[in-house]
Amino acid sequence: MVQTYIVQRGWQLVSVFFFLWLPQLGLAQSNIATKYWVCFKDKHQTRFDPLAYFDFKAIARRQREGLSLMDSTDFPVNESYIAAIQAEASQYVGESRWLNASICYLSSQAAKRVKDLPFVSSIAPVGELPLAPCLHAVSGYDEKLLTAQTDILQYPLFAAQQLDGKNITIAIFDAGFKGTTNNPQLQHLIDHKQIKATYNFVTDRNFVFDYHSHGTMVLSCIAGQEKNTPLGCATGANFLLARTEQTTSESKIEEDNWVRSLEWADKNGADIVNSSLGYTHQLYLRNEMTGHTHLMAKAANTAFAKGILIVNSAGNEGQSWWEIVAGPADSDSILTVGGIDPKSGIHHPQSSYGPNASGVLKPNVSAFFSAIVAVGQKMQTADGTSFSAPLVTGFAACVWQLHPEWTVQQVFHEIQKSGHLYPYFDYAHGYGVPQASHFFEPAKEAEKQFDLVFHAQDSSYHFQLCEPVSNMRHFESEAQDTLRNFVYYHLCDEQGNMTVYHVLIPQEFHGAELEQSDCDDCLIRAHYRGQTIETTRKKIRQTPQK
Repeated sequence: MVQTYIVQRGWQLVSVFFFLWLPQLGLAQSNIATKYWVCFKDKHQTRFDPLAYFDFKAIARRQREGLSLMDSTDFPVNESYIAAIQAEASQYVGESRWLNASICYLSSQAAKRVKDLPFVSSIAPVGELPLAPCLHAVSGYDEKLLTAQTDILQYPLFAAQQLDGKNITIAIFDAGFKGTTNNPQLQHLIDHKQIKATYNFVTDRNFVFDYHSHGTMVLSCIAGQEKNTPLGCATGANFLLARTEQTTSESKIEEDNWVRSLEWADKNGADIVNSSLGYTHQLYLRNEMTGHTHLMAKAANTAFAKGILIVNSAGNEGQSWWEIVAGPADSDSILTVGGIDPKSGIHHPQSSYGPNASGVLKPNVSAFFSAIVAVGQKMQTADGTSFSAPLVTGFAACVWQLHPEWTVQQVFHEIQKSGHLYPYFDYAHGYGVPQASHFFEPAKEAEKQFDLVFHAQDSSYHFQLCEPVSNMRHFESEAQDTLRNFVYYHLCDEQGNMTVYHVLIPQEFHGAELEQSDCDDCLIRAHYRGQTIETTRKKIRQTPQK
């Protein structure tokens, strides 16, 4: 059966937040207060001591990135401005240094008075909406998948070099970490004190080990360990655990929790943030998924500029009317992870598609859509890009442990280049599944696997394999071989924008005809078993046939 993916070019003016894995939790209770972002015009008369404020790892990260320790975005919000807002607010929540804003509850009369204050640039309400039903799929424990979910990333190459994320700090933003402290697959994190800090941004206290087990499952896909078999690549990393999500509603209230968590993670020395969260139609319009429009995208881009790598799930909307990646996965500087089916090795139908509304490639890379996760006192199989992202997060931690001198830009781009499809890409798989071999083996020219040929008798263009399918060699593991059993190709328009892409099995690929087009100079890209061809119909016609 031919698997075909067609790019939808029209952005519908429709638009929330969804969890990328959660059971249905019902509807939000009505919110009796109105929450606001209050933005200020300046940071006059503020004092800042970076050595007292930042964890030593946050300082080291800035030094590695060549950044000033006196960046004004890190300066505190003016205390007199905060005091004035507190005097008007029925409840004061907190502030954001990066956005130079306070978060508070105001009556309608207080909101009018605050808006007229001379140092206030704007105020915006933060609404709350009912929680939408979300993807829920948890089943029994699959021992074969347990090994495959890291083998697909070539984790044994990291293990052979004793790379496990040691000295890398990973922050996780989620709905709760219920069962983490007594889960056998996570016991080593407790025993070795690898959880360095926690904070609950929903209740404004430190305790996060309740509420929901989604964060525990995500953590297990980064650092879980079942005897001698890892559930994720970074069993030696340190962690900052933040609860940002309520479990009764999805709302812009959680957007400010996410932004505040990012600043908290920065202050406490995070190198990487894993966010298996997504916000869609209840909060945003599809055309707002530009990578820089909404608050989380802006905060994510600021964090990246400060040397933090954010890894975010693409979303599970591939078969819904929303279809595309969710915020904040649309952000230009977020490493967005799509999901592939472990059985087929290609895009899982529920994994969200790219690009973002600005045409930027999304997802950037992919990993398994299904994974073995720790739940309570046992392990189970769970579905969703919620688990694709942490698998790549653990991979990224090993890469940064191997190259601690690399900037966040280098890590981001090298992970993309490690994708098994690179330099080929599409809007379902990105550059494919990251491969550890990229970081150990010198780049070499791929063996020739196929040609694109022109048939003059009927003016058609065809694929031609260099050897019969039955003679194709096998790779080092079943998981790895799965990745290479398909042919990928896409077509571009006159502006170079991808218009359509396909995935074929080799039996259908040999002799298959390319789609007709009136554009002789438009790009055609095709990929099979490590070989990528980039050409045009004109170049194919001009190539002598053997």
